[in-house]
Amino acid sequence: MTSSRTESAGSKASARPRLRLFGDAENESEVVVGLFRASLAFVVLISPTAVGAVPTHGAFFWVAGSAAVYSLVVGVMLLRRIEWRGRRPLQLGLDIAFLTLLIQYTGGLRGGGGLFGLYYLTVIVGSMWFGVVGSIGAASLATLCYVLAIVYAPEVYPWERF
Repeated sequence: MTSSRTESAGSKASARPRLRLFGDAENESEVVVGLFRASLAFVVLISPTAVGAVPTHGAFFWVAGSAAVYSLVVGVMLLRRIEWRGRRPLQLGLDIAFLTLLIQYTGGLRGGGGLFGLYYLTVIVGSMWFGVVGSIGAASLATLCYVLAIVYAPEVYPWERF
């Protein structure tokens, strides 16, 4: 008698459809990452105007605008369900590259900009999408990009680099 109750309770729970806007759970994680990427690009674009500060580099708007266009393209690809091999590793690499450039142009290594902590999110996304290999790869790429930013940073003196 208890087995029939368990079966009926289990069938009721599994019969209830789950709302999925973008297909499977893997695609939903990409949507969450894409929405965060787009909102971050929007905030970075409007933040200098909102606080009344002028970015020190003219390239800031090129980098932030490119990141916004990149976010838009990825969003359209997700909505149209365009799949191709190597898309996720490329997205993760571009996210890290844009993040490094935004750190460089929003105050650099000395002034910060508060964006350094977002490297941790790229490692989490790499882990979510590719497991241990993805987290190690994302952490390695983020470290490499940040070290290159330190080496080529014009505002950091040579004795402060390491």
